[in-house]
Amino acid sequence: MTRLFLTLPILLMAGAAIAEDARLSMPYYGSATMNADDSLVLHFTRTVDGKPADGSQTFAPGDRSYDNVRRHLSGIEPGQTKPLTPWRD
Repeated sequence: MTRLFLTLPILLMAGAAIAEDARLSMPYYGSATMNADDSLVLHFTRTVDGKPADGSQTFAPGDRSYDNVRRHLSGIEPGQTKPLTPWRD
């Protein structure tokens, strides 16, 4: 019985850690444009749960998340606009 009381909290903490990892890094839909200077501008139109969103975020080369965002946009080139979908790191 004592083992059950010790094991249960550990399992609950492990489950919480897994749920934390499952959150989306970018939980939005919209579009992404690459500018001539290779910066990426993400335009948000709605969240993953369907709520409207109206915002944008710019990632310049050298920014911490730039490579991850560009990889997600797979082959985007300067002057091009692509659909933006949610993703995990």
